[in-house]
Amino acid sequence: MTEDAAVANIYIEIMNNPKLMHRMFRGLFASARIYLGHKPNCHQYIFNTKLLLHYNYPAQKVDAFEKEGAIVIPFAGKESKDHLVLSCQDMSDPDANSFYQDCLESLARKDFTCQKIEEIKHAFNHIKFMKMISGMFWLDMVIFAKNNLEYTKDWRD
Repeated sequence: MTEDAAVANIYIEIMNNPKLMHRMFRGLFASARIYLGHKPNCHQYIFNTKLLLHYNYPAQKVDAFEKEGAIVIPFAGKESKDHLVLSCQDMSDPDANSFYQDCLESLARKDFTCQKIEEIKHAFNHIKFMKMISGMFWLDMVIFAKNNLEYTKDWRD
């Protein structure tokens, strides 16, 4: 199985499972609130954030985070040299990541064979997954988080 197929299988499962989907979006919401300068009022789940303030982190540190697969998002404003680093928790070990474990268990309940689950575990790339999710939903979530204090399940309506 290719990385793309493994990422697609996990993504489809998340989007078809309301519990998993809302856990993921709630984490993205918390990350967007941090980006906007607020303290998160809920858990980030699968996302990690780090603030890179220009007086603490030289430009090469920013480059290093990007090389590791994180998304480095500059703060708004022409004058700002500060960044938010958005990354995804490592999903290479399902036992260490309950969200990823729940995704695999949900797939198993849908008649995915043990062999197919193992192929997904072997091929899944959490960096590619995180970049896909952030590319699809980040800007909309930032707009939603700017106008709402709490995450709601109908945030895309």
